[in-house]
Amino acid sequence: MEVFEVKQMSRGLYLSSNEWQLQGHIDNLAAKFRDLIKRGYYPILHVVTTADVRFSPRIEKYANDRNVGYSHWAMNYRIVTGK
Repeated sequence: MEVFEVKQMSRGLYLSSNEWQLQGHIDNLAAKFRDLIKRGYYPILHVVTTADVRFSPRIEKYANDRNVGYSHWAMNYRIVTGK
């Protein structure tokens, strides 16, 4: 099971303040797929952000401690002719 979360923001992603949502996603995946995790299958949370966002290593550790995979995709883009 793979879940994508798209965030458009600057600064960084942490497990506090407005990023409790990420902790909630991780906790929900760990609970919902508990039986699969016991059999060696791990859900993965992919977080997609703009290129200027850094993420705290605590997020990945939090996910790993709950047997949930985590990846951070930083998208680069270029505006062409104002569109």
